[in-house]
Amino acid sequence: MFITTKDNPSALDPKARTMTWPGPRILLTSPDEQQSRQWIESAEVHYLVIDLVSPAAGRFDTLRIAITRMARARIEMSGPLLFCDEGIPDNEIVRLERTVWQDPWLIDATTNPVDGQLAMLVLGEKIVTNPLFKSFFNNLHEGVTEMQTDGCIALMKEHLIWHEKGQTR
Repeated sequence: MFITTKDNPSALDPKARTMTWPGPRILLTSPDEQQSRQWIESAEVHYLVIDLVSPAAGRFDTLRIAITRMARARIEMSGPLLFCDEGIPDNEIVRLERTVWQDPWLIDATTNPVDGQLAMLVLGEKIVTNPLFKSFFNNLHEGVTEMQTDGCIALMKEHLIWHEKGQTR
C-alpha cells in the first residue's frame, strides 16, 4: 500500500514508479488547502483521496489518520507499506521493493535532513498483516507530534516484529 500527501510533487504522475507499488494507494489532503474539483477528479483516478478535517500534528499523525480511516472503511491492508510526502526517485523505489520482499519484517524510517521530520516509512508485509497492526494505530493518541515519531517507531519494532519458532527475520 502506498500512502502519500498532496505535498508529494510526483503524486499524480502516472509514470512514477510509486504507481506500481502493490496494494491500495491513498492520497491525503490538508484542510487548509482548497482543491479544485478537477484536481480531486484527477487524483481519484489513481488514489483513494482522504480529506483531513483538521491539520495533523506531524507526519506520523498523518499516517495514523490514514491507517485508522482505512481500517474503518474495511480496506484490506496487505503487502508492504510505503509512506512518504516527498517525491522518491524511481531507482530508490526499485531498491525499496526489493528490500521489503527480502525482509517482510522490515520497519525502516527516514527523516528529512533539513527539517528533521519523518520523510518516509517502509513496512514489510509481515508488519502490515500482523493482527496487532490496526490496533497499534487505533490506540495511538490523536496528535502524534514529530518529537514522538521516534518513540512510535520504537514501539512498532517492539510490538509488531515477532517470529514463529525457526523463522528467520
